Amino acid sequence: MQSSTPYMNMLVEADQISVLTNLSAFFFTFITLWGFVTLPGTYAELQMADIDNDSERHVVTFILKIPLLTAAIICCTIGLIGILVLWCMFHHNLIWVFNHLFVPGFFNGLTGFATTLAEVYGLRDGSWTKMDKIIGLATGIVLLTFGILTLWRYNNLKVMRDSHGIYHVLQQYFY
Repeated sequence: MQSSTPYMNMLVEADQISVLTNLSAFFFTFITLWGFVTLPGTYAELQMADIDNDSERHVVTFILKIPLLTAAIICCTIGLIGILVLWCMFHHNLIWVFNHLFVPGFFNGLTGFATTLAEVYGLRDGSWTKMDKIIGLATGIVLLTFGILTLWRYNNLKVMRDSHGIYHVLQQYFY
């Protein structure tokens, strides 16, 4: 007689979550990363570009007029709200939340923070612009928040996994 443990139930439920939901988790974590890395980095690089060609200068001037910081904030906001909504929907499934939201969120924050540091110390010799400070603060907060959530959920999962193993050993001897 095999009984299910909460850990086994979560594994089965995580496997049954729809492809659309999994793609949504990927999309929201990716768009957050995109907001952290791609847009502000491109903006800073274009600001420092030394362009001799008039047509290229017009294109760069046009791009610099687009409020890329606003676009980055919108991407991050959409991504983080989407992650929060998915977390609220699936908070009961530690495995899915850990694997699809918290770990990617942690590494996206780490990537964004590392990219900001590389940009500041690699391109500008340690000179922080206002945008660098904003991005560094935002990615640092996300890194710290998702880092704490990842460690917390990992610890919960570890306790659940360990109790799952003990349950099956006891069941083998007493049933």
